[in-house]
Amino acid sequence: MSGLPEASGRPHTFEAADYDTLVDGPIVAGELKVYEFTRSGKPHYLVNVNEGGNWDGARAITDMDRIVAEHEKLWGSLPYDKYVFINMITEAGGGLEHRNSSVLMTSRWAMGTRQSYVGWLNLVSHEYFHVWNVKRLRPAALGPFDYENENYTPSLWVSEGITSYYGDLLVRRAGLSSDAEFFDIGTPPGYLHTASHLALREGKPLDRGERCVVHATARIERTVLWNDVTVESGASLVECIVADGVTVPAGQHFERCALVSVNGKMLAAEF
Repeated sequence: MSGLPEASGRPHTFEAADYDTLVDGPIVAGELKVYEFTRSGKPHYLVNVNEGGNWDGARAITDMDRIVAEHEKLWGSLPYDKYVFINMITEAGGGLEHRNSSVLMTSRWAMGTRQSYVGWLNLVSHEYFHVWNVKRLRPAALGPFDYENENYTPSLWVSEGITSYYGDLLVRRAGLSSDAEFFDIGTPPGYLHTASHLALREGKPLDRGERCVVHATARIERTVLWNDVTVESGASLVECIVADGVTVPAGQHFERCALVSVNGKMLAAEF
């Protein structure tokens, strides 16, 4: 199975118009369990690898249909002829987006608890959101690729940040998670995600500060500090989110701040 178009009259054969399309179209073969639904006349497939007896594919494909429907409502159309979710049930985690498919990695026990299953649905939605945000709307460094050199971009806060927000939100809009599950901050990255969302919902956007020094006489308010920021002794931080890559002096005073990482130590706290 693959998100690549099938060659006419040649079963199990796929075509790619160019090299970029080829390397962006994973192909999976083996003992697969395939589920299908159609949305706006376009087929969608859930391809389970190592399904065993612990995965309810019928339930999963029904919920995925609801997620795809919410994405279509948001974006207005589905920009592909078919889409394939390759679900690797391999006791791993994470995923990777492709133009007409995604590769998901999960545990065979992911459907055993509601928390882990909702986490998997959030992963499905996150990687699927990349159909638009990254695969079609993308930073210049993310395609066409220079295959001879590493490709860097400072824009992952758009490519991944916006995707992380909408991925979970569209699962909530599909009725597959509760408000409490949507706002679950469980981990330090989740804490930052939730705090940012609440600030925006209140109509109080946060500024961003990175690669800078906050001088001793400065007063910084309502700002996300991250990515190589040094705070000098005496500076005032008010209603800020202190994230990864921030160095602060001992005894630093925080006023109504959310601390995700301080001096390289990950935590989730509020002061």
